Amino acid sequence: MVRTLVIDSDLSYRTIYNNLVSQELSVSVFERLDCEATENIQQYSVIVVDTYSKGTVFVDIVDKLISFGVSPGKIIVYTHDVSAEMMKRCMEKGVWDYLVKPLKKALLVERILNCAFNVAPSARTCKPRVLLVDDDTFEFERMAHILGKEYHLDTATSAHDAIDSIGRYAPDIALIDIAMGDVSGFELLEMIKSDKKTQSIPVICISSRNISQFKSLALSKGAIDYITKPYNVHYLKTKISNIVGQPYAGSRQAD
Repeated sequence: MVRTLVIDSDLSYRTIYNNLVSQELSVSVFERLDCEATENIQQYSVIVVDTYSKGTVFVDIVDKLISFGVSPGKIIVYTHDVSAEMMKRCMEKGVWDYLVKPLKKALLVERILNCAFNVAPSARTCKPRVLLVDDDTFEFERMAHILGKEYHLDTATSAHDAIDSIGRYAPDIALIDIAMGDVSGFELLEMIKSDKKTQSIPVICISSRNISQFKSLALSKGAIDYITKPYNVHYLKTKISNIVGQPYAGSRQAD
């Protein structure tokens, strides 16, 4: 049984943490690092912390944990903060992993167990496949520069080509531009999610339009995120790695 301590003031995640409890994990959740949370702290195998828990900031909470004798290698940061500076500070502190919310339950459990048993993140024997669907071919070159070292990038300029590519290569995740020619990205998203053979493929919608209604529409149709151009590279890479379960090369040292 892996005893896990969670320090997170975001109450909306309390149910998520409680749902992690299983034959493998026990979970104790606290809003802040106080006397109650630190009681018997050495008995915990893993400590999951948000970068900004109530009454503290990241450096404070990690330094406090270390002052209680906690090894940084037992700490997982789980946060909405996608800034390169925060990631860098985390890695410099020696924390085990840096995860961006939200993360699938199975992957969060996997990371906690890996931390508990000191199983280092390892690359797959083959690269995960990312399908990029965009009628602007300039995006292919830019995305290849961003993702090419860690992922196999397939490309398509239309919905028809995208469906063909999905049938041939079964991508681990699809990035779909919402503004394309005859068939929009929203329509392609519907096609993917309405087919039992493809509905499990995670889809991120991408767009140059930062419009809240478009984001709401994408999420309502089954997309897991809506990211606007130009991309926050660290956010995009971390988001993809969280979804497909593949730590990218820069996850343990900032670019």
